[in-house]
Amino acid sequence: MIKSNLNVKLAENNLKISKVYNDTGISRSTLTTLATGDPKGIQLETINTLCRYLDITPGELFIYAPIDITVSITDIEILKEDYSSSLNIENQLPIVNKSRLNGTMYLNIETKNKKYSLESTLTMSTTKNYLNIDVTPLESDDNYAFFVFDYGELPRELEIQLATTIGTKVKELLDNTPVNELGLLNMGNDIYPIFEKPSVIFNL
Repeated sequence: MIKSNLNVKLAENNLKISKVYNDTGISRSTLTTLATGDPKGIQLETINTLCRYLDITPGELFIYAPIDITVSITDIEILKEDYSSSLNIENQLPIVNKSRLNGTMYLNIETKNKKYSLESTLTMSTTKNYLNIDVTPLESDDNYAFFVFDYGELPRELEIQLATTIGTKVKELLDNTPVNELGLLNMGNDIYPIFEKPSVIFNL
């Protein structure tokens, strides 16, 4: 698995994407994609520009580990009894004050010699548009011990990227699901960005 380390390098240099865009001319969409860890389709010219701008090598801009991890998430449900919202006066969209969500996540993992899928439960809680995600593998899952072994071998940067990947997946799923499909009452069929800043905690 090859992941971009741009987000870490921006933080180390106290830089924002808007600043890098202004200074380098690299598109915001490309920078945002790289900041979430995905180097798919990036051009060598872009890599060269970023390395010169940040004064780093390509080896510092990207992370490699001999393990591929993809994430799929299903059965997201907002628990109505733990949900409250208010209305944003400016854009007339709901603001989530608090909520609790449950879901199921599959970590699909491939190493040189083995492929397997680790099923985990997601427990999510929110406060004013912050989404906190707890990931807990099912105790009965036979792949649990093997995953923990491999996970412990990952560079710290990849642990961060894995958390970012999960948080982004959950956010995308929620942002693109009509609220009535999440089981909320009297909220209409609108699709809108509910959560701005997801964070992930692993219970491994």
